[in-house]
Amino acid sequence: MASLITNLIFDMSEHTDTNDRTGALLLLADAINDVPLMHALQFIDSEHDRAGHLNAMLSDFRDTVKQKLFDEAAKEFTVEDLTLIKSLF
Repeated sequence: MASLITNLIFDMSEHTDTNDRTGALLLLADAINDVPLMHALQFIDSEHDRAGHLNAMLSDFRDTVKQKLFDEAAKEFTVEDLTLIKSLF
């Protein structure tokens, strides 16, 4: 399991390093198999692509989804792993 967490964190960091925070959150949602949050993030990503920027409303929505995702991830990961994940954002 440790190598899976390490790989997830590495993959997420690749996304956040290129300013793709939604993509990083999608990886986390996929890792914990949270389909409703994955759909919300896919919507945010498609609207971001369509508009060419992340407007304030989408940014606020992503922040809400991110917090819900972190709450769900807390049930699956250790405190240390979740702290590392959160530090990417």
